This record gives sequence, C-alpha cells and structure tokens, in this order.
Amino acid sequence: MLLLGFATALRPRELTQVEKQHVTREVKGPNEGLIVHIPRSKADQIAEGQTVTALKNEASPIYCPVRALSRWRRAASIDEGPLFRGVRRDAAVLPDPISYRTLNRLVKRACRKAGLEPEGFSSAKKRRYSAHSLRAGHVTDASSRGAPDSALMLQTRHADPKTLRKYDRPAQQLEKSSSAFLGLYQEE
Repeated sequence: MLLLGFATALRPRELTQVEKQHVTREVKGPNEGLIVHIPRSKADQIAEGQTVTALKNEASPIYCPVRALSRWRRAASIDEGPLFRGVRRDAAVLPDPISYRTLNRLVKRACRKAGLEPEGFSSAKKRRYSAHSLRAGHVTDASSRGAPDSALMLQTRHADPKTLRKYDRPAQQLEKSSSAFLGLYQEE
C-alpha cells in the first residue's frame, strides 16, 4: 500500500478507497505498470473519474509497486472489493477498507522503523510524517530527479503549478532561502 501510494501520488482518502476493479495492469512498449482509476476525488467533484499510473520497477523488485500489490492481493485473497483492508491479530483479512486514520498510523510506523522520526525528540522537533507524506514525497523526490512540472501535474492531477510547487519542499526552501542576501553571490 505504501509503495502504491508513493508511486501514484494518490491523496490518502483516494488510496484507502482503491478497489480491485479500479486497477488494471498494462504493457505499452517497454513500459509496464498499473493504471489506477479514481472514480471520485477532491479535484473531481462531479465524478467524471481520473487515472494515475505506477510503473513496474525492473531495477529493484523489492521496491516495485506492481509486484507488491500483486503479492498483497494473493496473500489477502482479494478478488474483488477494497484492496487495502485491515488485518486482525489472527491474520484474518477484514472485508472493509482501512480508514484514513489507519493509513496515517501505518505511515508513521513505517517512518519510525526507517529512523525518520527518532524517539525522544520533542514534538516540536519531530518531522510531521503522515499519510499525505506519500503524495508530497512523490512530488519532492520526482522533482529533485528532474521530473518536469507537466509530468508531475498529470500524475498528481493539480490544475495550478503554484499548488504543485507547495509539495516540493526543498524547492520551497531554495526559493525562500535567506542565504541569497548574504552577499556571497554577487557577480564580480
């Protein structure tokens, strides 16, 4: 779920509502991946539907959203309905989709395990990771690797580039950096 959320840049509530029938596996030339249909979203109030994609990661299968989703579907025996469901302690998969709150807890737990939120920091110094970090992280990472705004906007479904830029946190820091005022960058 985390790989698919990061790869697709879905909004957290969209991710929790993905159903089996919303996802198709496609091959187009050298590209293979998933096409995720979103029946209704914040940016699509009249429910025309939108789509996003997640490409297969050939270089690193362990970080491949296509393979991860396939493994989850097999392990949870999901043939229809919600893809991301709760799992009881006895390993029984529940029929209902997970909640936004559960997704949030899962992201926070994964961040702690990865050392991104060290224990013992004051709450003021802790980074605020949440389910939304999957979407924001997609924009930040793809942008830092050269993704053009047009490709990012197609994936995130942002209509305004200014809104998209709010997700690219390092770029925000560069744009607002006070170091430009230090006199170090004057042309000679």
